[in-house]
This record gives sequence, C-alpha cells and structure tokens, in this order.
Amino acid sequence: SDSLPESTTADLREKGFTIRILSTNGNILQSVGPFHNLIIDHTSIQNALNNCPQNQVVLLSAGTFRINSSLSIPSYVTLRGSGAHNTILDLHGSAYGAINMGASDLGSGGAVNITGGTGAGSISITVSNTSGITVGSYLHINELNDPAFVNITGAGTCTWCDEWWNGTRVRGQISEVTSVNGNTIGISPSLFYGYTHAPQAISFTALVKYAGLEDLQLYANNTGYTTNIQMNQSAYSWVKGVESNFADGDHVHIWYSYRNEIRDSYFHDAFRHTKVPPILRTANR
Repeated sequence: SDSLPESTTADLREKGFTIRILSTNGNILQSVGPFHNLIIDHTSIQNALNNCPQNQVVLLSAGTFRINSSLSIPSYVTLRGSGAHNTILDLHGSAYGAINMGASDLGSGGAVNITGGTGAGSISITVSNTSGITVGSYLHINELNDPAFVNITGAGTCTWCDEWWNGTRVRGQISEVTSVNGNTIGISPSLFYGYTHAPQAISFTALVKYAGLEDLQLYANNTGYTTNIQMNQSAYSWVKGVESNFADGDHVHIWYSYRNEIRDSYFHDAFRHTKVPPILRTANR
C-alpha cells in the first residue's frame, strides 16, 4: 500500500499517537501517549497488551508503529487498530512470527493409543492412558497413512507433512475434550472419518484462547520473519479486518489450533516467491 499522505502524517504528528486500553463498552481504562513522532517502538504496545484486563481491547490510534521483534496477544485480549489504511505496524524484526497468538511447538511426546470408538462420527474414543487429558484440553488425533486416502508423493516426497513421523501420519484432526470417564474421552467435533490404522492421540492445552487481531495493517520489510501472523496452540481466536502487506516468508501459520477464524482480511505480495516445501500441520479443525 502507499504510505500515508504527507498532510495526514503532519496532522498525526501534531495530534500525537496513542495506545489505549478500552473496556468492551468503549470506556478508556488506560491511555499511553500521545507520542509525537511517526515511529513508536513495539515495547509500548506489548506492555499495554500485558496489562490489559481480560475481555478488553488495546486500541492503537492512526499512525505507524515500528515492530522490532514480535508482539504476543494474550488470552481474552484484542489488539485493534483504527483501520487497515490508518494504523500500520511496520515490521523490522527477524523473529518467527511478527504477531503471535500462541508460539510453541506441540511435540510428539505423550502420544497414547486409541483403542476404541474409532468409527466416523464417533463422539467418544477409548484410549490406553488418560494421563494429562482433562475436560477443555485438546487432542491431536492421527493415524498411519491409509493408502486409500493418503499419498505423500507428488512434487517430491512429503516427509515433513506430519512433522515428527517422516510423513507416515499425515491425516488427522484436532478435537476438544468434553468429558473424561475412565479411559473413555468425549470429543467435539466428532471423528471426521474412521481411524483404523493404528490411531493415536496427543493431548495439549491451548496456549492462547479468545485472542483477536483487528483493523490494522502489517507492513513487512524483508528483515527475516518466518510469518507475519502465527496462531500456534490457539483456540477461539481470530483475525479480522487486517491487511498483510508483503511478507518476508508467509502471511499466516496456523498450527495445532481449534476453531480460529480469519475473515474480512486481505493478504498480498511477498518478498519470497520461490517454491519451497510448505509447512502443513493439523490445525484449526
């Protein structure tokens, strides 16, 4: 996108930029600023996010905010700009994600065998061990590749598609645990299809829930981010009204997440246009 017109930026310098924490009814709970320069370091934004009460909003005024590292949006907090053409996060770091809603790898440890309830549509499964599985946690359910559905060859052999098992467990889903009764686990959603090839489950808890990113622009500068937006072990979180303007790597990664939503947004252009192995992970089921 074009930069802000000089008349607009001059007006913004005069009025100053602000970072505000708002209640859900729009009352100002805390205000930082005004800042009377075009570039504001990311630490002021991160401090506001860290101090924001649950179910409230950190509101950025119109202006350009420089991000030298990354921002992490906590659970039950929304980071909101004043419109994608007005609030610009100018990305100059080299972290994995510029904006994070959860940022930690799940890992393959703790996988348990699924011993029953594996038919398509099942809302409960039986597992060999329920240690660490609690109501409200999540299960990464997978199985050995069924050749009737899965072929990892094509543009190369996709040994990376399941991350830990050398491409042997590509198909799977994320379900939320709704009940635990002995070794029987209630799940939602139900199994999308039958799992009949040595199925297993890995339990995890969401690192972030109900986090939001809204109404601003991410402007990348080819400084080394892997992705502009990362949602990793995130649940019920969202991206809305966001313009992702160029990307050093990818515009968004969603990993091991549950019922997140991206809507009414525009992702375009990238510094890297070469064909690279994609990162495919069971996500957002």
